[in-house]
Amino acid sequence: MKRIGYLIIFLLPLTGCSIKKYLPKIFNPDMAKINVNQTTLYYEKAGKGIPIIFIHGFGLDTRMWDPQFETFAHKYTVIRYDLRGFGQSALPDEAVMYTHHEDLNSLLKEKGISKAILAGLSLGGRVAASFALTYPDQVLGLILIDSVLEGYAMKDYKMDYIYEEAKKDISGALKLWLAHPTFEATHKNAEVSEYLNKIVLDYSGWHFIHKNPLIPLKPPCKERLHEIKVPALILVGEHDLPDFQDIANILDQNIPNSELHIIPDAGHMSNMEQPSVVNKLMQEFINQKIKDN
Repeated sequence: MKRIGYLIIFLLPLTGCSIKKYLPKIFNPDMAKINVNQTTLYYEKAGKGIPIIFIHGFGLDTRMWDPQFETFAHKYTVIRYDLRGFGQSALPDEAVMYTHHEDLNSLLKEKGISKAILAGLSLGGRVAASFALTYPDQVLGLILIDSVLEGYAMKDYKMDYIYEEAKKDISGALKLWLAHPTFEATHKNAEVSEYLNKIVLDYSGWHFIHKNPLIPLKPPCKERLHEIKVPALILVGEHDLPDFQDIANILDQNIPNSELHIIPDAGHMSNMEQPSVVNKLMQEFINQKIKDN
């Protein structure tokens, strides 16, 4: 556990952290869809150098990484993609079992990428950790932001009422999801709240009304964190839910080569709420810990 992470983060300048500054302006990444594992995945690719793969959270899509994608494309190969069931990727087939980490593995193979840094937020963090445990030789480092952890029993993340609403009205369920305590702190930033609303309201809501044939990792990630040998940067918003604070500490305590930073004045969407802070920490982590080998 690297306590220095707390000291550094509070010395960073926090003025003027506007998401608009980081949104793409004149930027044309390669955009395509690829058929893998009986599904179709949408992805975007840009830049050259060490590969960084950005993995979004539940109900979100590639756009949540706008504050990072173009910035890191200046020095690295960056890929962001929509997980199966989200964004422009195909919806799951309830009769076809799958895992997100196998989808990611197939995507990387198709793009000729043998090793990469994986950056995931929330559900994306769970996918990144699962991939690192399944394909350890293909990971250079992990960046886990406000991450979910497979095998962790969430205490303050109840969503039953959203699923009930979805049976009657998907749009109403999406509004309830936006009003969930997960995003309470995020909505205090008007710019980020507006951008988040656009992304979430485009979500199909498929997972609210269907049985997701996702295969769990066995044993779950929580019981295997000690197996992760690559460097790990763990970030969590100061005002994120206690569950996510707890998960961040568990990740830091159990991943041998990890460092934990609390992102001030941020909730669950740390990368969107404090892009300058998150980007700086990511860049420092890559400079200090990652070798392209």
